[in-house]
Amino acid sequence: GDHRDLHSFPTRRSSDLQNIKEEENVWHIFSIMVHEREAMQKEFQKEEIQTLIHYPIPIHLQKAYIELGYKEGTFPVSERYAKEEISLPLWVGMKKEDCKQICDIINSF
Repeated sequence: GDHRDLHSFPTRRSSDLQNIKEEENVWHIFSIMVHEREAMQKEFQKEEIQTLIHYPIPIHLQKAYIELGYKEGTFPVSERYAKEEISLPLWVGMKKEDCKQICDIINSF
């Protein structure tokens, strides 16, 4: 079976993992970049579809790393990602209709 078959995960032996290719994706987060993230989230909320922001604060600006002395502007790509990333719904058993609804919202935005 395919290693992405989550229903069989607990019964897999660690020896099965040697056959997994590094370039294969397990697709647990599907994120996109959106200039007007809050507005897009509101569109999803209207349809009762949850979205998430997985990394709202760049690592270099988090309290745990304050002693490193990095300031806003030090890592502009990381900062842009924190402002524009939105994680879309993704789950095992997702139906084509669910995907279409999500794509329709994105395309209408």
